[in-house]
Amino acid sequence: MLVLDAQATAASPSRGALLEIGWARWPAGDAPEPTAAVVSAHVVAPPPGLALPPAVARVTGLGPSEWARGIDPGAAWEHLREAARRVAPEPVPVVVHFARFEEGFLRALHERHGAGRFPFRLVCTHAIACRLLPELPRRTLRALAGYFGAGVSPLRRSADHVIATAFVWRHLAALLAEREGIAGLDALGEWLARPAPRSPRLFPLPLERRRQLPDRPGVYRFLRAGGAVLYVGKAASLRQRVRGHFHAPGGERALEMLTQVRDVSWSETETALEAALLEADEIKGLAPPYNVALVEAGRSVGFATTELEDLRERPDADHTVGPLVSPALVEAFLAVRSVLVDGPSRLPSLARRSCAVGAPPAYGPGPECFADGVESFVREHGSGASTRGLLRLGARLWVEAATGPRDGDSPEQPPGGRGPDWDAERVRRAMEQSVARAAHAVRRARWLVRLGECSLAWAEAGATERRLLVIEGGTVAARAHLPPGLGVPVPPGHARTAAERRAAFDLAAFDRLRVLTTELRALAAGTGTVELRLGPTTRLSRERLRAVLRWV
Repeated sequence: MLVLDAQATAASPSRGALLEIGWARWPAGDAPEPTAAVVSAHVVAPPPGLALPPAVARVTGLGPSEWARGIDPGAAWEHLREAARRVAPEPVPVVVHFARFEEGFLRALHERHGAGRFPFRLVCTHAIACRLLPELPRRTLRALAGYFGAGVSPLRRSADHVIATAFVWRHLAALLAEREGIAGLDALGEWLARPAPRSPRLFPLPLERRRQLPDRPGVYRFLRAGGAVLYVGKAASLRQRVRGHFHAPGGERALEMLTQVRDVSWSETETALEAALLEADEIKGLAPPYNVALVEAGRSVGFATTELEDLRERPDADHTVGPLVSPALVEAFLAVRSVLVDGPSRLPSLARRSCAVGAPPAYGPGPECFADGVESFVREHGSGASTRGLLRLGARLWVEAATGPRDGDSPEQPPGGRGPDWDAERVRRAMEQSVARAAHAVRRARWLVRLGECSLAWAEAGATERRLLVIEGGTVAARAHLPPGLGVPVPPGHARTAAERRAAFDLAAFDRLRVLTTELRALAAGTGTVELRLGPTTRLSRERLRAVLRWV
């Protein structure tokens, strides 16, 4: 048989163009799935004048230049026909996942570059799975591959999808033979033509297994067949949190993940705070494909000069501002500072205008609107454009803000959604947000450097004893129950200089201390006891801690 996958810019050839096509010959029987070495995959050149949609570029990883260097569609069709001739007489059986998509593009290629009757007989693994496994929440290629125990690359590339489709087909074919006695394509076609039975949705993870989790704090891991970790989460109650995934599943991504979950493992912790810290570390170590926050991919810490004009991976005598994890925040701050130095009469480029307001260039404000916004900003806050002055302004704006994200790592979408719905007031507010977020990132960095050497004691409301954590170099060095009457110990690393503390930072330490800060905020807002000790004389009880955390 031939196993095939195609990627395109739209759902049909009338609305878009073929982007990539791949296939592999695969003998029937118990042969292993094809590997990347035997998959033929070709980027297909676009028709004249067609641009690559940014969303398609993101999900495939293909860029416009690579697409432009693709082979001619007619050549791709001839390569595919030649491979098909070596497989079987026409119509050649071709296994495709969700063949309704690929069929339109294959028939369009045949109409333009082929002759005679359509040469393929498509076998759709999605249609088979819908009949054979109707209880599964989702039957996408990724969901089915994970259900049977294999992962699929996050990028939608034809070679990876050919391998995944072959893997799914092998398992479906075995189930067809076992459950339905189907061993040939004609019998398969007759079976698919019958009315489909209805079935209630069931999750692969048995309810009995979910009930085995304890009503205790900890970290849980969702596992696919074979034991690979899909997702890591934290919980104040493991049983209730895991139960919540299945009683109130989220969108398509959540259902796709739950389709693959065959087992769950967990580690209990003494407190929910310790579960949050353990979760951050496990996400780094396990890299689960369905975790979004706290992942390592594409992120790193950096350290800037006092003017924020240069950012490097490691701190030194000149790069003392950090750790920072979002260069975009620094770039937006510098863009605001630049336009304030130049004044509203000098027109900045579209790239500079867009950067200053945290918008993609395609959705940046126009020149007149932007100039009016700069004038409004100057009237409100003055024309001073020193780095120190803007950071002070940003800190004040951050604290004064009644709404907005606590975490300054991700700029908001442009006003008006994705469209260029700008006016002077929106430009001013967006510039204020750029300044406030950069100031928050700088203040948070100073706080995390202090927090990297600390001792924390706390007790939840109603608890009879306090819990103690000692942090050294940004990692948990000790944990224990604190005996009654015993004071919070001085952190062992309190004498380390700021330079020594910055040198110890990596992304794991940054995220761990950021999570600790979030947990401290919750403790300060609660009714239990909490005390944070940063040195021999620096103790932060609830009220002082609450005041400090307003700024970070």
